[in-house]
Amino acid sequence: ASDVYTVHVLSCLRLWGFKENTSRLNVMPPGAKFIYSDTLGVIRMATGEKSCTQYPAFTQLLTRWLKEQLPADLQREFPFSSITLNKNYAGRRHRDSNNTGPSLIRALGNFTGGQLNYWPWDRLNTAPEKLPSEESVLIDLQDNLMLFDGNKAHSGDSFEGERFSVVFFSAPSWPKFTSSDLETATASGFNVPTWSSMASARTLLDSEGSRGFRLFNSRASRVAVASAVDPCQQCGTFCGSSCGPHPL
Repeated sequence: ASDVYTVHVLSCLRLWGFKENTSRLNVMPPGAKFIYSDTLGVIRMATGEKSCTQYPAFTQLLTRWLKEQLPADLQREFPFSSITLNKNYAGRRHRDSNNTGPSLIRALGNFTGGQLNYWPWDRLNTAPEKLPSEESVLIDLQDNLMLFDGNKAHSGDSFEGERFSVVFFSAPSWPKFTSSDLETATASGFNVPTWSSMASARTLLDSEGSRGFRLFNSRASRVAVASAVDPCQQCGTFCGSSCGPHPL
């Protein structure tokens, strides 16, 4: 069950030696000199995109954990080549620049607060910090895996406690992957993008009732798609169903 793998992933994240990442300036909170953030899979380096194979067991655990939380069709079809791991920072409002297509994100840990603010109707023609706050939606990621467009503005709320987030996405250079990259990524559990799978994934955010994002609730006895519900009357966020039943 997905809950078992969540416990395993959280245990590994607590042991992970996060590096002090000074390069992600677009997400760094004001006043911070670095954030704790790492990427597995295909990563961008000074010499170009590289396939990282240093931690195959953990990478396989993460890809298996993701697929345990998805409906059967998305387990096979959601394209992703890379995974970003984040620890204990609330990302400032930004748009992702080193990915393409939809992403999936989930938060883990013992924390309160830390919801994701997301602008699903962002037209990309205004600086992120100038977008009206009332046009954002507030998402609880503790019990929900969220499918969203990371190229649209988003930010993290402040929180108390220990908070990790895991983001699954596709590197923009995926059409140039070598046969060796493809073999390594596939063996690690990645669904390497194809033109067909990328086009199909994009339609998930455009379909009627999607609101520009989708939630897959991990607390339900079965995977529940919770993106078409109204905000929770108890907590005011798109929490899926963690505060009580919602009409799915």
